[in-house]
Amino acid sequence: MTADPALEIRALRPTDEPAVRDGFERAFGVRRSLEEWRWKFDPRPHGRAIEVAFDARGELVAHYAALPVEMQRPERHFLAGQIVDVFTRRKLGLFRRRGPLTRTIESLVARCCGPGRLELLYGFPSLRALELGRATGVYPAEAAVPRLQAPVAPVAHPSRLARRLVQRGFDASGLDALWSAAALRYPLAAVRDAAWHRRRFLDRPGVAYEQLGVRRRGRPAAWAVVRGEPERLRWADLVWDGESAADLELLASSGSRATTRRPACCATSAGAPSRTRSCASRRARSSPTSSTRSSSGGSI
Repeated sequence: MTADPALEIRALRPTDEPAVRDGFERAFGVRRSLEEWRWKFDPRPHGRAIEVAFDARGELVAHYAALPVEMQRPERHFLAGQIVDVFTRRKLGLFRRRGPLTRTIESLVARCCGPGRLELLYGFPSLRALELGRATGVYPAEAAVPRLQAPVAPVAHPSRLARRLVQRGFDASGLDALWSAAALRYPLAAVRDAAWHRRRFLDRPGVAYEQLGVRRRGRPAAWAVVRGEPERLRWADLVWDGESAADLELLASSGSRATTRRPACCATSAGAPSRTRSCASRRARSSPTSSTRSSSGGSI
C-alpha cells in the first residue's frame, strides 16, 4: 500500500486545539480541560513540538507531541523531547512504515530535531505502542524501566536523624542548592531545578502535590514530590545528594502522612519500557508513546 498523498502534515496551529482535545479524549478516554492542556504544552520556555495530520475532509488523523526538556551532560546542556499524547484516529495501515502516524513522526523529527534543537527523543510507551514502534522501525533503542517499591515503616534508627529536619512546601533556593549538588551524580539527566519544579508541579491545574525536603546539617540533602493515595504513596520526583539512605527513610516516613490510610508501599516509576533516539541528523526517527488507544495519556 502506498502512503496517502491527501494528508496535510504540519505543526499544530491554535485553531487545531479543539480537534486535538477531542481526539485525545477518544483515544485515551480522558477529558482534559483546556487549562490543563495549555499548562502541559505551554511554549515557555523552549517552544512547542507538536505535529498533526489532517485528511482531505479536514479531520484529524494523527497527533504526535514532544515536551521540550532541558538535559545535562557533564560537558554541556541541551534540549531533548519527552514524547507524549501520541494517537491516531485511523487504524487502517497503523503498522505500515509509511502509514499516517509514522509519517507524522518523521515530519516532527525533520522540523524539530537536530543540533541546537531537540537532540534526543525519549518516552515510556505502552506495550501496544512498543509493538507499533518495532513494526514500523521507529524504535532505535529500548531499555527496561525498573519499578521500585518498598514498605513504608517507621524509621529504624531515630538517633541517626537527630541532625535532620523535614520541611514541607516549595523552597526555590533550597531546591536550586540541592540540584547543584545532586546534578554531579548523573552522567545524563533532565534538569530538575526550582524553575522546573514550579512549572511541572506547582503550576499544574487541578492536581495537588506535597513537597517534602530533608535538611542535613542545615543544608538540603533530599527532596521529594509526592501524591498521597488511600493505599500507597506515589513519588512523582526525587532529588537526592546520594550521601545517606537515611534521608530517604525520613522522606518516606514523612510522606506517608499524606495518605488517608497508611500506604502499603512507596512506589516510584512505572515498569514500562523506555526508548530513545538521537536526533542529531535529519534522517533520524523517533518512537511513539501511544497508538490509537494504547498509551499513558496522563502523568503522575
